[in-house]
Amino acid sequence: MTTPLPFGLSPVPTPKKASPLYCSEHSTVNRGPQAGVAISLRCKCWHCEMCQPINRGRVIHRAKRGDPSTFITLTSNPALYKTPDEAARAMVRGWRALRRRIARKQGRDQIPFIAVFEATKAGWPHLHILARAGWIDQRWLSATWKELTGAFIVDIRAIQDRGRAAAYVSKYVGKDPHRFIGTQRFWNSRDWQIDREEADQRPALPSDRWWKIEAPLAELANALAAQGVPFEWHGHRITWGDGTQ
Repeated sequence: MTTPLPFGLSPVPTPKKASPLYCSEHSTVNRGPQAGVAISLRCKCWHCEMCQPINRGRVIHRAKRGDPSTFITLTSNPALYKTPDEAARAMVRGWRALRRRIARKQGRDQIPFIAVFEATKAGWPHLHILARAGWIDQRWLSATWKELTGAFIVDIRAIQDRGRAAAYVSKYVGKDPHRFIGTQRFWNSRDWQIDREEADQRPALPSDRWWKIEAPLAELANALAAQGVPFEWHGHRITWGDGTQ
């Protein structure tokens, strides 16, 4: 629903910045009698200069939260496919089958993972995978991947500590994931993330309702300042009053 700015304030006009899909031109507000929080509504597109670094940061954060033990890179064989998109779709199917074989070989029900696509300079897909798995023989992995997809070049490395995991995530998974037609840029198993404490640490909101306002955060901030209401910036959100820090 659309509503006037909090506390009945009149917006102070500010120049609009051109960005894809009018990213961040609207905001959503949660407010109570003495406090409030406003969050910028983003387009969340990977080609948006505002959203791209945020999206990339979320991928890195999600990858780190899985406590990976193994880093795998799988490649495609361009000679077997007409387009990179076709190869990427085959890789998705191949990874699904490979994951089942690894689980069966290790006597497990599932192999928790996060997978991220990368396009090579030639445009063909590589699939980077962080997983919680036991030891996997490189020769077996190469032979099995060739059987499933026709490509035999693979790389597998054990991750000994969180520091190395962070290094792999930043170097490989932290790149801009490529969207091949018919695939996702990245995806993970439901059991991947094992650190759920952050969800429990979220601050209580002033109310249980959100309102959409047709104004960017800068316009809302100017309106609050014009009325002498103290507020604080926190990246893509602003807070005022008590209990919203």
